[in-house]
Order: sequence, then C-alpha cells, then structure tokens
Amino acid sequence: MLTGVVAHVRNWRTLDHCEPGGPLPTSPTRYRLTIPLEPRAAHFDVQVELNEELRPAEASRIRVQAGLDQPSPFIDAMLLQLDVELRFNRSGEDVFGPVLISLPGTPSSRAFWRTLAANGDDPGHECAARNLAELNFMLGLPGARTADLARL
Repeated sequence: MLTGVVAHVRNWRTLDHCEPGGPLPTSPTRYRLTIPLEPRAAHFDVQVELNEELRPAEASRIRVQAGLDQPSPFIDAMLLQLDVELRFNRSGEDVFGPVLISLPGTPSSRAFWRTLAANGDDPGHECAARNLAELNFMLGLPGARTADLARL
C-alpha cells in the first residue's frame, strides 16, 4: 500500500513582485503538498499522507498538487528543487529527483527581469536584479522541469 509522498526540498528561492500584480489562486485536489511560503530552513521536508491500495505489479496514477500555504501578492514565484519520495507500508521507498518546480505558476522571464534591472531609473531595478540572480541560480540547478520552466 502506498502510504505517503515526501518532498525533500534541496533549494528554494522566492522572486518578489517588482511591479503591481498578484498570484493566481491554486485549486484544491484530493492530495495536496503544501509548501510554506516562508520556510524556516534552507532544506526541509513536506509530507502528504496517502491511502492508495495497489496490488503487486499494479500501476496507478496518483495526483499530488503542490501549492503554497498562503497566497501572497508580494511574490512573482517560488522556485524549489526537490526530490520526491514514495513511501509504502512495506520496507523501503522509491525516490525520484531532483525536480524543479515553480509555485504558484511559471515566473516572469529572464528577459523581463533583465530589462527591469537594466533601468536604473526604475524604483524596482534592484529588486529585479536580485530576482534575475535568484532565477539564474535556480534554473542552473540540475533537475527535471516543466516545458515552461525549461523555456526560461
């Protein structure tokens, strides 16, 4: 029996909004992996309890939706590098990763942050330069990622 999923977060960064706007709401699902908007540690684990019974050699699709524990109009995105661990009621587990995700959606492009950072007259240029550095750091990490993140 599959009893849980644990996301072992290796790295994370938030990209602040440098202009007005807010995140899109995330709709709830049966299994929800809730990431704290303000983690208290550089590395942390988030666990979801599951109750999916699988017969030997049987496959199943389990949808686990990741989302933030609270909406924030102050961030463009939170990027996370994590490993996904599947736990079973038998000994052992399966670990997959690393994986790079972005919450609540895909962050603004590097070109957007580069343009805003280059404009020294813009009050948000320092914020944009910081976001560009954080985005470059996270996108430089190894890991599977969505097509949207790969295009950045």
